Amino acid sequence: MNILRNLSLKDKHTFHCECYADIFIEIEDSDDLIKLNKQYPDIYKKAVFLGEGSNMLFTKDTISFVIHSVIDFIKIINEDKDNIVITAGGGTQWDKLVSYCVENEYWGVENLSGIPSSCAVAPIQNIGAYGAEFSSVLQKVYGFNFKKCDFEIYSSDKLDFGYRKSLLQQMPEFFITKIEIKLKKRANPNLSYNDLKNKFQNYNPSITEIRQAILDIRDKKIPSPDKIGNAGSFFKNPICSYDKISDLRSKYPDISYYPYNNDKYKISAGWLIEKAGWKGYREGDAGVSSTHSLILVNYGNAKGKDILILANKIINSVNEQFGIMLTPEVKII
Repeated sequence: MNILRNLSLKDKHTFHCECYADIFIEIEDSDDLIKLNKQYPDIYKKAVFLGEGSNMLFTKDTISFVIHSVIDFIKIINEDKDNIVITAGGGTQWDKLVSYCVENEYWGVENLSGIPSSCAVAPIQNIGAYGAEFSSVLQKVYGFNFKKCDFEIYSSDKLDFGYRKSLLQQMPEFFITKIEIKLKKRANPNLSYNDLKNKFQNYNPSITEIRQAILDIRDKKIPSPDKIGNAGSFFKNPICSYDKISDLRSKYPDISYYPYNNDKYKISAGWLIEKAGWKGYREGDAGVSSTHSLILVNYGNAKGKDILILANKIINSVNEQFGIMLTPEVKII
């Protein structure tokens, strides 16, 4: 366990807004969590659990405690001729795991390429992109319960996964140490996303080709956080009823939407924001990307508060025009 004090978090999250941690704790192995709980009782009530910082917006000047996992490993634990089960440390970068799986032709996470997350955050958010969701491959989550001072294991079916959510979001006392996923050894391409379907309409692509196509799509649409601070999609795509969709279609024939489940539909939050006139908008160093209206950006010195003020203006504007309340996908601290 490594404890640092008065540490800047500007380079610890992808928005790159200035914020300091009074105490920044790096967890190097599972035993550190037991020691930490004894040293700082009830720390989970005050601490922020930080992965790669790609899903967070810090709006405060200081955070009392930040706990960050550096438990980094990838290991095969079981396999047969059809499937393989892999475990990875909570501090492992998500795309490092995806790259490993693609290189070895283990199918199931290639559509989730390029997401700047950690393996610990993947199940919390149920990360998803380009027709795939993390929950489809998860077997188990391992972690430490600060409240009970004990280690626990949760199987995927106990985590109540939904669109960008899981039961883990309601468990602040639970710190994920590792995940376990099950993948296919035989080709199983997921081409449900339109851009992929169009690109590969005449043949079945290799797993490497799918990964590269995903990375190319992301490069075109999402600014690199190393160049312009952002957290990718800031808002969730709202889920609406058929009646709501029908009403909006009568007013906006070009509305972008697609079936979700049962009689529910997802509307593109990016379309709503762009239609409301926010694409490319800038207010100081806080702005909306000119390449993708779903992405809020920090052009240099914006504070988290500046980004949040802009986000709330967009929420109110979209609600006034369309009668739809956008919900942040990013966790606001």
